[in-house]
Amino acid sequence: MGVDIQIEGVSYIGGMNQYGSWWVELDSVEIDQDIGVQQTTARFDVYIRGTYQNGVWYWPIARPKAGQEVVFLNANGEREFGGILQNPEEEELEPNLMVYHCNCSDYTQWFDRHLVNATYQEGITVQQLIADIVAQYVNTPGNTRTFTTNNVQQFPQIPLPILQFVYIPPSQVVSQLADMTGWGWYIDFYRDVNFYQTEFFTSPLTNNTLNADDLIENPALAPSQLAEWVDLQLSEDTSQIKNVVYITGIYVAQQQLYTESFTGDGNTTVFTLGYQPPNDVSNITVSVNGVQQQIALDLIDGTPGGPTEPNTVYVNFSQQTIRFGTAPANGAVIKVTYYPMTQTVVGVSDPQSQAYMASIDGTDGIYMYNRMDPSLSAELPTLAQERAQMTLNKYAMPIIQGQFCSYVGGWRVGQYFTFRSQRRMQGDYDGKTFYVTRIQRKIIQVEPGGDWVFETTVNFSSIPFEI
Repeated sequence: MGVDIQIEGVSYIGGMNQYGSWWVELDSVEIDQDIGVQQTTARFDVYIRGTYQNGVWYWPIARPKAGQEVVFLNANGEREFGGILQNPEEEELEPNLMVYHCNCSDYTQWFDRHLVNATYQEGITVQQLIADIVAQYVNTPGNTRTFTTNNVQQFPQIPLPILQFVYIPPSQVVSQLADMTGWGWYIDFYRDVNFYQTEFFTSPLTNNTLNADDLIENPALAPSQLAEWVDLQLSEDTSQIKNVVYITGIYVAQQQLYTESFTGDGNTTVFTLGYQPPNDVSNITVSVNGVQQQIALDLIDGTPGGPTEPNTVYVNFSQQTIRFGTAPANGAVIKVTYYPMTQTVVGVSDPQSQAYMASIDGTDGIYMYNRMDPSLSAELPTLAQERAQMTLNKYAMPIIQGQFCSYVGGWRVGQYFTFRSQRRMQGDYDGKTFYVTRIQRKIIQVEPGGDWVFETTVNFSSIPFEI
């Protein structure tokens, strides 16, 4: 048959026994993986014909049940889909023939069973954070539906700010990281978390290249080339041009220490600072009558009304406060020294893009874009600068999009390939890198009586994902 559809490891593609028969209507199989909505769905129809003997109904195979794991395999045994059966709908065709319309989702539901409630200190790497989220909140004790992080790539050593997550799904945590870093992510069909830079996963194309001129220059390549791509379409779009990018709403630590003083009254335990302190306890000092205090995190190392350590002050970065377990004595001099976080703007521009757009549309060629993103606040503006440059790299020039059909397996969103052609778009995009943004699959029969194979519609773009 060449393909297989399994529910909890049992093949439903077709079979029979003494109780009847079952089969999947292969024309009903559809898969849709879209990087824009971070979701993969699938559907198929299972037919089960049973028998009625001596007043008892017998069925040759168990009906599909909501919550079960579903896997689609190609002729090479590779997964073309893996996910969860969501809401099978039973339809009676004959008294002994039922069809189950099966709708499936990806593994996100299992990934998000537990909510993340944690604070991570500044300086943790993306790899460490995702690994900890999966270990603590996804692969919980007694869970057999475990996930791996084999394809979480190491993000460059740009310091992440302190991150606090209050009862949010793990997938939302990873989405926030992807949004901050400009990288992409998804859970693949093997329950592995993929967190990747734009040019990491190669496509199934030979030499990772789509040469649109091959069939013209060498028709003998047609049999193999047609298996990889047919019906190539291309389009060009300037509506998303961004060649001056600003990141606003961020706070960055000033380079000069600032000291402010308070006077205790014997009752007050919480003091509000004039500025937000940097999200690192090592960058703030507090003294009471000249005695240095230990610095701890409020609501993490201690809570109001709870036990406290002597000579310890609790800092709440988001509320700009310090809290003592015991109110400083009346007249006590409290001094707080830190690098104040002040609001700033990060901006980058692309003169080459501006000149190109001016030559095309007759304007000054400048297209400004502002991203207000307080989550990029950090002691240094490095993360915001990287984010602005990533945005510029992706949107400074016209966006090229396209699609084609492919009959080889292994297509995934997030892959990249090189486009070569002197003919298409008159050679303007020869050597351009494109990224797979959406794949849609169905099962077709190449010729009557032949094998059934997966046909994949591949959508691609010059930018890897939305920002």
